Amino acid sequence: EAPVAWSILPQTSFTGSDVNGGMPLPVKLTQDLGNNVWLLGSVDDGVLKMAKVKVHGPTASEWLGTRKDTDYDPRCAVPSTFQEACYEAGDDLGRDAYPLDPVAWGILPQTNLTSIEGTQLPVMLTRDLGNHEWLLGVVDKGVLNMVKIRLLGPRTSEWIGTRSDADYEPSCAIQLTFVETCYGTGNDLGRNAFRVNILATEAPVSWNVLPQTYLMGSEVDGNKPQPVKLMLNLGNNIWLLGVVDDGVLKLVKVRVTGLATSDWLGTRSDNDYDPSCAVHATFREECWDDGDDLSRDAYPVSLRATD
Repeated sequence: EAPVAWSILPQTSFTGSDVNGGMPLPVKLTQDLGNNVWLLGSVDDGVLKMAKVKVHGPTASEWLGTRKDTDYDPRCAVPSTFQEACYEAGDDLGRDAYPLDPVAWGILPQTNLTSIEGTQLPVMLTRDLGNHEWLLGVVDKGVLNMVKIRLLGPRTSEWIGTRSDADYEPSCAIQLTFVETCYGTGNDLGRNAFRVNILATEAPVSWNVLPQTYLMGSEVDGNKPQPVKLMLNLGNNIWLLGVVDDGVLKLVKVRVTGLATSDWLGTRSDNDYDPSCAVHATFREECWDDGDDLSRDAYPVSLRATD
């Protein structure tokens, strides 16, 4: 039987008093070193903080080392150029200064809010805010009721806030466009008005990019959004996206982290691309390899994804 090859999820965070003022710090930089050994990193207050671990399971890892670099190469802060040499250039701390919090929770459909009248209302709207914080919502009798919680386990959570909005934007009642702004415009009830009956699971999410995804910016079609016609799933939620614009193949590599969120991994363009790279069926990673690296997010992505 082949050994399991573990991948790092975007919800993985560094924790401890030495990071982010004691608050969890999302891991933005990952490098697979093989044999389930991973190099993880994030820039915190101008310092590149790194840990090397061996992954043994969905929430289990073995600490191999921790380093930091206050004078790091700028390329080490970019996911596409983060490599083992960045770790080797850092100062060895000799201790597990940035413990990992690798649990990635997903809200299950059986989660309910209990209204003031005692009615159980199935949660139809969810938004992962990161660091185990979730926004939950239901529309009841024309009012959008929302609760913000921090997940502690499969059936336990900590209440953060409750809001309601009788004049909500219609987009806030749709899962795809239910975002934290919807919560921000609600009326703060100042108390835990809607009891949450939570059911969650540790479930790696595999995201698929939807056709409603666009490349944006002043360097795309005269500043007009261009629908992404070329897509390639590279695994571990990393996607290669492309469009042909004014005879140029424009490419972006991203890691999808949510319904409308992603981490930028690189941007390339090719004025002399292979014609097969402009066809969805033959669009492949070699098309990216042949492009010129722009070293900046020249074509910002307006993402739409589904799990």
